[in-house]
Amino acid sequence: MRCSSGLCVSCRNFVAWSEPIVTGWPWLGSTAIGLLALFLGGCRDAPPTYPVMGSVYFQGQPAAHVDLVFYDANPAADGRLRPYATTDENGRFTVSTYGVHDGAPPGEYEVALSWKGPLRGRSPDQTDGMPERLPARYLNPATSGVRIQVDRGDNQLEAIHLTAK
Repeated sequence: MRCSSGLCVSCRNFVAWSEPIVTGWPWLGSTAIGLLALFLGGCRDAPPTYPVMGSVYFQGQPAAHVDLVFYDANPAADGRLRPYATTDENGRFTVSTYGVHDGAPPGEYEVALSWKGPLRGRSPDQTDGMPERLPARYLNPATSGVRIQVDRGDNQLEAIHLTAK
């Protein structure tokens, strides 16, 4: 979930976009961190996040490389924050909002899920144009049937079980 334009202004996208700069060129690290602090200074009203971990199963088996996007279930929410996660090889995930694995703000979420593939030698970030493995209802948070609650503190979610029907 990287910024496609390269002109990132939101807190979450700026953090994700800046990661290669900080790790790629050490002399730019302090400059990037300074810019990050400048941009995050405008995000003081950003809600705090709390750790969220879970797992996804399809037809009873762990589902690797499933993308999850969490939509605020409150209709009055402005919808700008979209916590997200991708499952690992064992179907486990940790949610990110502003930075890597930082969790999600408290609240109730409807979840959209996508599972492209099969990968067959491709990396998980090369899934554009691949067929969707999940039924279409899972792509829409309103029809997926997956709702979660994030509370203050650590959140270990019940396993999400998906079916082909």
